[in-house]
Amino acid sequence: MATPDASSSALRQRTTAKEEPAQGDSPSQPAISTEDRINVSLLDILRMVLGGLLLSTLLSYFITNTFFWSHTPPTVTSQIARLRRYIRGPIYLTDAELARYDGTDPILPVYLAINASIYDVSAGRTFYGPGGSYHFFAGKDATRAFVTGCFDQDLTYDLRGVEEMFLPVDSPEYDVGMTKGEIKKRRERERREAKKQVRGAVEHWEGFFGRSGKYFFVGRVMGREGWEGRVERRGLCEKAKELRPKRKREGEEGGEEGK
Repeated sequence: MATPDASSSALRQRTTAKEEPAQGDSPSQPAISTEDRINVSLLDILRMVLGGLLLSTLLSYFITNTFFWSHTPPTVTSQIARLRRYIRGPIYLTDAELARYDGTDPILPVYLAINASIYDVSAGRTFYGPGGSYHFFAGKDATRAFVTGCFDQDLTYDLRGVEEMFLPVDSPEYDVGMTKGEIKKRRERERREAKKQVRGAVEHWEGFFGRSGKYFFVGRVMGREGWEGRVERRGLCEKAKELRPKRKREGEEGGEEGK
């Protein structure tokens, strides 16, 4: 027969065995340390920051056509017109058709062309529309005027001979000691460089209108086949003549040394 002390001892052992382990002591559910909680929080913050930057970049590209908000946002109307252009694709106009888009009709957009590329400049209607400072560019391809700066007489796409404005003014004193062959080679080299400058000037303005965020490309001018035979070749305007550089001797600063 068991004594009272033995019965009490057995009861305490059974009670202790039935006690549940403390929370977090179970091997199947390890406790999350404070350090782990901090690491998870930092990761979430990093994801939010990167997501915000990505969203800002996408919005910037859509609104300003740049990734870092480097241009003044165009108007809502301009963005709608840009979206319509993307949907319908590029347009093709003759020079006569392009003339209708000079801003005189308030319903039509305002277009101008450079090197046969047409740009929508409706966002700058105050400048390119009637009464604007640059209205003479609207509705036409005035590539030559963009290069020469002669806005009163060079409103044409004909670039023939424009490179002459970048050719040094000839002076017999700089030909002394040179053979005819050397003079010929010098002139050929200078003309190549001058044509390169013309191309650079045209590309500059194409980039200005094409990447401004405010204006945008819409299409091309067509129907100019054989125009060289129909358009009389023109000479340099007076302003372009005045801009011609002065020839310098070999070795002088800005001269021909190293060419």
